[in-house]
Amino acid sequence: MAPIESARPFHELTISAGPGGVEVRHYDAPGAECGIVWVGGIGGFWDDPAGDLYPHLCDALRREGIGSLRINVRHPTDLDACVADTLAGIAFLRDRGITRLALVGHAFAGAVAIRAAVYSTVPETVVALAAQSQGAELVSRLPIHCSLFLLHGTADEVVHVSNSEYLAALAHPPKRLLLLEGARHRLDEAALTVHREVGAWLRDRLHPSQRLVLPQAG
Repeated sequence: MAPIESARPFHELTISAGPGGVEVRHYDAPGAECGIVWVGGIGGFWDDPAGDLYPHLCDALRREGIGSLRINVRHPTDLDACVADTLAGIAFLRDRGITRLALVGHAFAGAVAIRAAVYSTVPETVVALAAQSQGAELVSRLPIHCSLFLLHGTADEVVHVSNSEYLAALAHPPKRLLLLEGARHRLDEAALTVHREVGAWLRDRLHPSQRLVLPQAG
């Protein structure tokens, strides 16, 4: 694991994952017990939705004592390989003292996050944005302690909103489905709402002593 120097609020690392290594950006919050793994999208590299949602919340939450790890998956169209990279990210944060953990993914990566949470059984919550249902059918097997927050634009031109509606119907509570009127696949049209709602959900689920009563999926 070799760090690469960076003046940004994260450290660029390569962590072990299966037979090779995966590039990550670690937003360290020293002494943190809560952390989030943010899974890169099918476009590869550091793709993320909703007007730089990932780097914005990673930095904001780091300042609040919640660490983050962004994963640049090695094979962004291979579900099993992406799940393996995500599990390696979970292990990385666990090795650094993180005991309460969340997963976040967009589109294909939403299915990756759901499947990784099933296999790991560690995460407290999964946030899936514009998630595809293919590969995510295991959502009904999420650990009973693991909540689910689904967000989807009603004008999604890539993954129809019915995908998230289907996953919401399969999932056990606590769960929430938020439909964003007029938002397309990347959710840029609803970026402010996405930033606010995802940030609030993660803070709430990772800090149970401050938990709010949140609406369930209809």
